[in-house]
Amino acid sequence: MKTFMRSLSVENYKLKKSGILWLVAALFLFLTIINLNADSWKVYIGTLTFQYSTIIGSMGFGMITAWVFGREYTDRTFKDLLALPISRSTLIISKFIAISIWCLIITALSFTCVVLLGLLVHIPGFSIALMIDYVRQVLILSLLNLMVATPVALIASIFRGYMLPSGYAFVSLIIAVLFGGGKIGMFIPSALPSLYYAKESLPLISSLILCLTTLLGTFGTIWWWTKTDQR
Repeated sequence: MKTFMRSLSVENYKLKKSGILWLVAALFLFLTIINLNADSWKVYIGTLTFQYSTIIGSMGFGMITAWVFGREYTDRTFKDLLALPISRSTLIISKFIAISIWCLIITALSFTCVVLLGLLVHIPGFSIALMIDYVRQVLILSLLNLMVATPVALIASIFRGYMLPSGYAFVSLIIAVLFGGGKIGMFIPSALPSLYYAKESLPLISSLILCLTTLLGTFGTIWWWTKTDQR
């Protein structure tokens, strides 16, 4: 447990010092500002939550995941990590948990800014009940987007960098926007968070695809790092 907590502490420190978190937060702030002319809180917070379920969640969380795993190759620290007396699974899980922690922190801070800016410009129709409902939705969407982002870690590990996995996150966003609203949307992993937001539930097949995507990303990354360590 001490080894795991030490590994998690290191990953948290590296992410806290990175610029990628501020980039994602700035993107959310930009989306907030351009929506401040909404005529009601329901429209304002609803539009931002939809954009969060697609742009911020799909691409933002994907970029953070790509940076966490890809930088180990671009900074040439991958071999140093493999030399540590820590299991590969511990390293990978600590990275995923650090990503989850900071994505949730960014989400909480961003949502707080959304509320404060909305109050500052006096958007009509504010209510505590409305905020509680959207906090619940944003939390669920955050968890769904974290699950969808796990394959980015595998791609970053296979291709040894963060440019290609970041491109994958961008293409996934485009595919979700173009096809997510159609009948095939329920089969596209990156479209599932926005599908949940639209219907507040997921079909069984979509839930299975989401779970398989998460398992592939998580255990595929662990397998790849273990396989690389044995070379």
